[in-house]
Amino acid sequence: MVSSIEELRITAANLRKEGLNSQQIADELSLSQDTISWLLAGNQQSEERPTDVRIGWRTIGVKPNRIAAVGTIMADVVEEELGFDEIDTIVGISINGIPTIVSIS
Repeated sequence: MVSSIEELRITAANLRKEGLNSQQIADELSLSQDTISWLLAGNQQSEERPTDVRIGWRTIGVKPNRIAAVGTIMADVVEEELGFDEIDTIVGISINGIPTIVSIS
């Protein structure tokens, strides 16, 4: 996972060299096209930085209300796709997966 602006800039530049356009790079890095244009232009010192926000599982896992919200959303999707009668077992993997799956169940 890319964690710094400089790493994002290098990754975006490498993807550009591989022939990807701005939209493809934006999709690959889960960023907006404005951010990709900003990264590729090298204007990191500009005051007009794009406002993308990166949200990872660690960010969600530190607050119980966030875990509950994600669990509610996932349970709703599971119910819509499968119906609760079709589920025998659910499993949470990793440190944040366990409280999330408890919330889903």
